[in-house]
Amino acid sequence: MWRGAAGGLLGLAHRMSGDLEAAGIYEQALELAAGRSEPMPPPAADLYVGMSELRREHDDLEAASRYLRRSKELSGQGWISEHRHRWYVVTARVKEAQGDSDRALDLLDEAERLYIRSPAPEVRPIPAVKARMWVGQGRLAEALGWVRERGLSVDDDLSYLREFEHITLVRVLIARSRTDRAGSSLRPIVDQAAARRAQSHPRSRPAVAVDAADRPRWRPR
Repeated sequence: MWRGAAGGLLGLAHRMSGDLEAAGIYEQALELAAGRSEPMPPPAADLYVGMSELRREHDDLEAASRYLRRSKELSGQGWISEHRHRWYVVTARVKEAQGDSDRALDLLDEAERLYIRSPAPEVRPIPAVKARMWVGQGRLAEALGWVRERGLSVDDDLSYLREFEHITLVRVLIARSRTDRAGSSLRPIVDQAAARRAQSHPRSRPAVAVDAADRPRWRPR
C-alpha cells in the first residue's frame, strides 16, 4: 500500500485526538507523494482534505478551499475512500464560514449519504455538525430535536468520544435561553471538557479553544 495513505490515516488519528502534530504528518506524507517520479497518487486526496480542515480551523479559507479543490482533482482519478464523506463535511464547514449555510447543509446531507462506518470513532458526528448550523440559522426546533434524539443532558458524564456533541448541546441550550441561570448551569460542561483535554493531550489546544475555531462566522442577515 502506498505509504502516503498510511500517513493519512495516522494524521486522521492524531486529528481525532486533538494532537497538533497532525499538520506535520499530513505535510510529510504529501512531500513523500510529491517526490515520487509518477504523478501524485489518488490516495493523497484524503491528505488534502485533512490539510483543508486544519486551515479552516485557522480561518485560512482560501488555503482550505485550495486543498479541497486539489483533493477533488485526485479523487476524480478513480480513488474511492471510506473517508470520502469528510470532503463534504469539510467543504460544508468552509461554505458555512463563507456565509452560505444553506449550501453547507446540502453538503452535510451528501456526507451522511456517503458515510461508511469504520473502526475509527467518529468524534465529530455529522448530525452534531448539522445541529450547530441549525443554531446559527436560528432553527432551534431542529437543533432541539437532535438533542432529544441523542438523549443528551447537562447531567451526562463527559467523555472525549462525545465531547463534540456535549459542546454542541451547550450551544443549543444557550441559544434557547440567554439568561445568567442558563449560562451558569452549562459552564461545568465546558470546564470539565477543557480540564480533560489539558490532562489527556497536554500539547493540544484546550477543548474550548478548539471549539472556538469551529464557531461559524456567518450571522443571520
